[in-house]
Amino acid sequence: MIPQIASTEICSSFWDSTPIGRSFSLRLCQHEQLSPQLILDDKVFRSAVRLQNNSTYRSQIKFIGTLITDDESQRLTYVIDRLILKNSTTNEFHNHQPLTGEFLIPIQCNNDNQNSTTINNFIQDETR
Repeated sequence: MIPQIASTEICSSFWDSTPIGRSFSLRLCQHEQLSPQLILDDKVFRSAVRLQNNSTYRSQIKFIGTLITDDESQRLTYVIDRLILKNSTTNEFHNHQPLTGEFLIPIQCNNDNQNSTTINNFIQDETR
């Protein structure tokens, strides 16, 4: 007889998403001046954390950003400066028509006290 396992037990045994060790930066290119850059506005990041901490459900957030290319340094820069939140009653995102050059990054936030504490600690560490 094969024992039955709940799907949450299977998922947690295959992938544990809790961070281990210190965070590090990942370069996508050997030369630092050619490496793509990601700029996430502090207000957007804090708003996403605040929205998630005030919700009692798993919410879906999409960051909205633009891609900037610099011909002189030949560097790509992704600038994330806004976000939209999925409406919990209609289960749809608010009417947002992306402008030319904008891209959407879907983010699944899990309302977990351990994760929010980690994010708050990260914010405090980065501001020192």
